[in-house]
Amino acid sequence: MGWMEWGRYMASDILTAKAIRPKSCPDASHGERRLFSVPESAVYLGVSVWTVRELMWRGELPCVRIGKRRILCDKMDLDAFIAAQKERDMLR
Repeated sequence: MGWMEWGRYMASDILTAKAIRPKSCPDASHGERRLFSVPESAVYLGVSVWTVRELMWRGELPCVRIGKRRILCDKMDLDAFIAAQKERDMLR
């Protein structure tokens, strides 16, 4: 599948559908990817794309930069962010 074909799928489809993942992806056999784009990260967290960007700008959510424009989030960082929010809410 070429990179142009990815544009016709919504972010939620990309997170859930195994059939559209490239076979060259190391974790494709397990059905999971490690790095998500900003829109995919927003779907994963259940927030808007702008909320994810604000979290990155404030340093609350680590990101991986590839080149000047490509920004990705590690799934483990997203899970750690969720866990930290749970802990912070419990302390209130």
